[in-house]
Amino acid sequence: MTSEDGPTEQPGPTPVGVTGATVLLADGPVTILPKRAPVGNSGPIRGRTLAVLATPSAAMELHVALTEHGAECFTAVLAPGARPAVAVANLAEADALAIGRALGLGEILFWDGRRAQVLACR
Repeated sequence: MTSEDGPTEQPGPTPVGVTGATVLLADGPVTILPKRAPVGNSGPIRGRTLAVLATPSAAMELHVALTEHGAECFTAVLAPGARPAVAVANLAEADALAIGRALGLGEILFWDGRRAQVLACR
């Protein structure tokens, strides 16, 4: 690129993405980490999907709205930074990604019933 093409854009700091989540289940908290075994009693979510969605400004409102429409939701916290989140049970991966996109999220944590992974929403 030459100076006639305009200034060269310098990359900014890389944002830290989701590294895990703690979901508050009735039997106690369970921490879900990508590519690792969960920490805590994951029995209640074994064999079920769980999408963990960051909700920094409206966590409670999203939780209430989803629950009113029949979704099973749990309060959660995303790492790093203890960001508020909602964990939604029994969503297909494609539906979880569609919700993440609709919320303007860059990524979500998705538990497939046995293991977790971070999925890009864009």
